[in-house]
Amino acid sequence: MTRLPMTAAGHVALEDELRHRTRIARPRLVQRIQHAISDDANLVENSEYQAALAEQEVNENRIADLEDNSRAPKSSTYPNFPATRSGLAPP
Repeated sequence: MTRLPMTAAGHVALEDELRHRTRIARPRLVQRIQHAISDDANLVENSEYQAALAEQEVNENRIADLEDNSRAPKSSTYPNFPATRSGLAPP
C-alpha cells in the first residue's frame, strides 16, 4: 500500500465518504438489487439488475480504496514548505 500525503481535512473527508458509502450507499444498492430480482427473475436479461450490480462493484472498489487510504495516512505537515499561495518562493 502506498501511503499518500494528506491533510487532516482531507482525512476527515475520506472518512465521511467511507461512512456514507458503507452506511447509506451500500444498503441502497442491496435494496435495488433485491427489487430488480423480485421484478424479473431472469437475471441475464434484467438490465436493472445488471446496472445495480455494476454500481455495487464500483461502490465496493471505492470502499476498499478509502479503507486503504484512511488506515495510516501520512501526515502532510511540512515545516519548511514555502508559505506563498503557489508554493513557490517569491523571486
